[in-house]
Amino acid sequence: MGEERSSASAPTRWPLSSDDAVRLVAFGWIAATVFGWWSVLATQWSDETLLENRDFYCFVLAGELHAAGDDAYSRHDHAFVNPPFALPLVGLLGRLGLRGSYVLLATVTALAWLLGLALVSTLGRASARDRESVAIVLCTTPCFFLGLHLAQLSGVYFALLAGALVLLGRGRDVPAGLVAAGLFFKPNFLVALVLAAVLLRRWRFLGALFLGGAALVVPALAYGEETWASFFDALSYLAHRHDTVEEDYWKQFTLYAFFRATTHPLDEGGTLARALWALVALPLGVVIARRLLALRTRA
Repeated sequence: MGEERSSASAPTRWPLSSDDAVRLVAFGWIAATVFGWWSVLATQWSDETLLENRDFYCFVLAGELHAAGDDAYSRHDHAFVNPPFALPLVGLLGRLGLRGSYVLLATVTALAWLLGLALVSTLGRASARDRESVAIVLCTTPCFFLGLHLAQLSGVYFALLAGALVLLGRGRDVPAGLVAAGLFFKPNFLVALVLAAVLLRRWRFLGALFLGGAALVVPALAYGEETWASFFDALSYLAHRHDTVEEDYWKQFTLYAFFRATTHPLDEGGTLARALWALVALPLGVVIARRLLALRTRA
């Protein structure tokens, strides 16, 4: 009787651990999205009009305009909003054409994601299995799959950020700053990194970062005031589109975009979305700042 009771009360053991279950779900998600991505690509490859709807087309179009001596920032319907020092790079894409540019950008962002994942796996003291799990879950994120599907450069920015953090963790502040300077191609990614470096008093990192940024910006001043003014005008135009929900928010993976998408059209001006964002972001910012200050004190 006692043995029967104890066997009856024994908890049910699942055939998979929770970690294995997460990995299995993640693998299933990755397989499904890869299949979907290739399926959509196969149906659109022969139709340039459909390919032009993907984000990478703004790079190709800007490159073609730049090569022709026209204003690369003039086409607001396919807004190119990278700084003028990116013009030589997009000029190359303009010469490659639509399909060649897509293949190149998708390949670069995929390889950069692999590099970024390898770098992230060296951070912290987690077990090899936990690091593999983190890498697998990261590969299920929209930033990864939409980066490939739309031929964005999210993987490149991820790799640059991961490389800078790894170097910072090893106390190599100057190389870290020079690597992070690559993020000047998308300066909004630098804001949190700069604030964290200020709180940690990593002045050598900041010095190298802005020196690297200056090495990009100063030569690009030769493009002239008109080109830079056109760049800032394109930025302003795109910000207006986002703020008035004229741009689809499904591609904007930010907390503010989530609140804008979920509160529209009840909150067309965005006041409620900004308030909700502040309620979440500001306390979180305080917590992160306190943690950074504690790290500085320990150091």
